[in-house]
Amino acid sequence: MIDAGREVVAAAHVVKVGVEEARAMGGTEDVPQAVASLWHDRLVVLAVTKGAEGAEIFTATERIEVAGFPVETIDTVGCGDAFMAALLAGLAAIPSRTPKGRELHELARRACAAGAIAATRAGGMASLPTRAELDGFLAGRP
Repeated sequence: MIDAGREVVAAAHVVKVGVEEARAMGGTEDVPQAVASLWHDRLVVLAVTKGAEGAEIFTATERIEVAGFPVETIDTVGCGDAFMAALLAGLAAIPSRTPKGRELHELARRACAAGAIAATRAGGMASLPTRAELDGFLAGRP
């Protein structure tokens, strides 16, 4: 199973894995070391999600850590999908191939917010937030 995961990562440009998946595939408890062992030249972004604790987003040159958003959790089904959808939508909207600095931080923050919103609703597809809901959720939050 670990070999299959590593094979998928090796073929991808954008990857989202949970922290335990990253550690298992990377063969270490240290997340940055695990990511380094999975990194390849075609990879643009690798996101390591940590549930309510947030996520770490890696590029070839940067690492951004974003805290989760405290919410009353109803159901975690769909949280990873919401995170990934926001991440991909954000990547598609930026002019550069690889986000950097503030742009990368904002991308990570929106993805974590999307996952948090999904956690407040039951179901998979029904829990996915709209762009307007995501914007409203983030308005006024530091």
